[in-house]
Amino acid sequence: NLGHLVNLRCLYLGKNMIEHIEELNSLTNLDSLDLSDNYIRKVENISCLPLLRTLNLSGNKLQSVEDIQDLAGCSSLTSLDLASNKIHDNEAVEMLAQMPLSLLRLVGNPVVSSYKHYRKTLLARMPGLNYLDESPCFPNDRRLAIAFLEGGIQAERAMREQIRAEEDAVREAHRRAFDEMVERARANPPPPHDPMRFRAVPPGESESDEEGLPPSYRNHSKRKGKAAAAADTTGQADASSAGDAAGPSTSAQPAEAAPQQQQQPGPEEVPEPEAAGSVLEEGASTSPSAAAAAATAAAAAA
Repeated sequence: NLGHLVNLRCLYLGKNMIEHIEELNSLTNLDSLDLSDNYIRKVENISCLPLLRTLNLSGNKLQSVEDIQDLAGCSSLTSLDLASNKIHDNEAVEMLAQMPLSLLRLVGNPVVSSYKHYRKTLLARMPGLNYLDESPCFPNDRRLAIAFLEGGIQAERAMREQIRAEEDAVREAHRRAFDEMVERARANPPPPHDPMRFRAVPPGESESDEEGLPPSYRNHSKRKGKAAAAADTTGQADASSAGDAAGPSTSAQPAEAAPQQQQQPGPEEVPEPEAAGSVLEEGASTSPSAAAAAATAAAAAA
């Protein structure tokens, strides 16, 4: 039961021994349906699928136009595979030629060999057909088919000559355009190729960036920057040389001052402490307590 699958978009039922197409009325969103290699003898209940675009009915038991008449109601159908059936009715081809198909496969049916000018007729009558059986449909093939149906083999030959002349004109136009491009390149040659530009060196740091370039292609601002840098370097060198010239007279002053410093008397030496007795004797005249302390020290020493 497929009635509840209302949002189903693709359905593959190939090789299931199906004989009748049923219960598809509720699948209004179905986009692709595969019923290949079954036992279907008549297409039915397909026109009720408004969004159906791809239908595969190859390998079934379809025979006449009545068996596929329901396909005429599928307005959205663009890809139809009816290969390896038993369709022998020429009216089936007439009906299929009125459908807006972009792909049609009828190979393996008797009608392919029995229908007169089968491929040319379908190419001429189906302008939107891009693929028929096992071969793509090219615009020139369609032009030849239309010419053949309108005027026979002579009209087809004339159309073939016209197509060949158009292709030759296109090739000649391409050749002229190429020659004009070469002449423009010779009149205004591009700057010479410098293989050193492909080195892993930041722009502006390579000394060979402008080697061989004409003066009009050289970077003048870069040259001015180099000149300014060279002037700064020269100024620094002049300043350092001037400093070196003034250096000996300045350094001679410390050399002359050194002997003078040696001749100057040094700082007063701190007198070494004399014996305790002498110190106490000198201090006796100054303090009675100091004199008593000195006498006690002398008695202890005796």
